[in-house]
Amino acid sequence: YLVEVGKSDYVRRIVTLGTPHHGSYNIVETWGGYAKSVDQLLWLNHIVFGASVVIGTIGHTYWTKEEIVDLSMTWPSFYELLPLLDAPGDPDDPLRESIYTATNWDQPQKPKQHWLDHSRNVFGPLLRSPSTLPPTNVMITATGVGEPTAESLRGERGLIDQTWLEIGDGDNTTPVNSGTPPYTSGYLYNGNHQDLVQIAVSSGLLMRWIEQEREPPPPSGEHE
Repeated sequence: YLVEVGKSDYVRRIVTLGTPHHGSYNIVETWGGYAKSVDQLLWLNHIVFGASVVIGTIGHTYWTKEEIVDLSMTWPSFYELLPLLDAPGDPDDPLRESIYTATNWDQPQKPKQHWLDHSRNVFGPLLRSPSTLPPTNVMITATGVGEPTAESLRGERGLIDQTWLEIGDGDNTTPVNSGTPPYTSGYLYNGNHQDLVQIAVSSGLLMRWIEQEREPPPPSGEHE
């Protein structure tokens, strides 16, 4: 938006911590019902529901895992977090395209095709557009490493399920290539997704990234 209105110079620094710039297979894990976050939401809901029964509070709903997954498939922002197609620097992932077809999902609950189309045909190309990418002296990315993180699909069929996720390196949510894409000034450190903010703040790195002066990138487009 700032590029379109000619006010990108108003932004001195952008710092992202574990942000999946090229998307994350954590959404695939969530919709499959085997992401840790789904189990955490289910556990929290059961505690709240049980407490409401004990104290006689009316209005709390008992959610099943299937209902939580189905609800998450109505959130447009989740579709915008799906792994991008043709993202620079990403690992070879020829089956990635199959996630954008609802009938390829090997489960009773399937994502909404119109939102899959929006993510693939509208939002994805916008993220890949050179006009939306800040220069490397403005944008700093940081992500964790050392945690098993889904980064691609494997196998020869197009059906999406847990057994077809290829595990690589990352912070357990965002793979390295998505958290620190090649067109940014990227930093890596040992840690999982939940600890990124604490590590960056307590170490003083966040303030240093914000305050330090950085030269504009050379005309060749080289990056750190």
